[in-house]
Amino acid sequence: MPSLESTGTVPSLEQAKARAFILRHVAVYALANPPPAVSAELFARWSEGERTAAVRQAEIDREAFWTLLGPLRAQLSPREQQFAGTNMTTMTQAQRVAASWRTEALQTLLWALQIVAEVPPYDVTAGDAPIKAYSAAAFDSALASAELRPFTELSAARGVAETWLWRARTQQVIKEGRALPSSPQLINAGIKTYDDIVRATAKMALKRGTIRDIVDDDFPIFGKAYRAVSEREYHIARSIAMERLLALNWLCGRAPGSRWDETPIDT
Repeated sequence: MPSLESTGTVPSLEQAKARAFILRHVAVYALANPPPAVSAELFARWSEGERTAAVRQAEIDREAFWTLLGPLRAQLSPREQQFAGTNMTTMTQAQRVAASWRTEALQTLLWALQIVAEVPPYDVTAGDAPIKAYSAAAFDSALASAELRPFTELSAARGVAETWLWRARTQQVIKEGRALPSSPQLINAGIKTYDDIVRATAKMALKRGTIRDIVDDDFPIFGKAYRAVSEREYHIARSIAMERLLALNWLCGRAPGSRWDETPIDT
């Protein structure tokens, strides 16, 4: 199991290993517990005695699971500590969903540690692959021999993630029908709407290699232009970009004191 050593604003190799170990534990806990609606349905069928026994066992299981972190348990972020205090009877759906999405941040860390070869396209979710691909022992072994990619490579990937999250947030602005604040510079450039900015940014991103293609002068996602995504597709794409940028901003030293919960995801 990796140790956690602080070496400054930019996380060290040991910090990155420890963060990956913690994120795997968080995601496993979320996925191992049933959705709250399922738990509530089961409880409704049980007698009071059965419910009491289930609550007692859930708390025993919770403590046993987080004990497996060993010394790293003390390095859980405040939000992770709160999550670790829940069990199948108290975990909310919002907590479970948020923790489940940490597989995206985990996969990004595994890429940064050169355990996986590439970051998937921004319309391909990690799912539970970063967990199922390794047994606990294999994960320990992979982390033990891991090395961080060069900072320039991490920074470049961070820029890509930031651009994709910017596109997600701009999509929301467009959907809300917000008017673009006018300025002489924008007018002279022929930009009157947020969609005009998207079109210009897509062309620039393609030229810089940030994206590999454009569709209808827009970022390509789910085989179509980003502006054509469904509500479900939009939420998936936004969540992917948020989690990846979270991990990469942390790796690039954007978090004060390398504190995970304080990692910014501004665009």
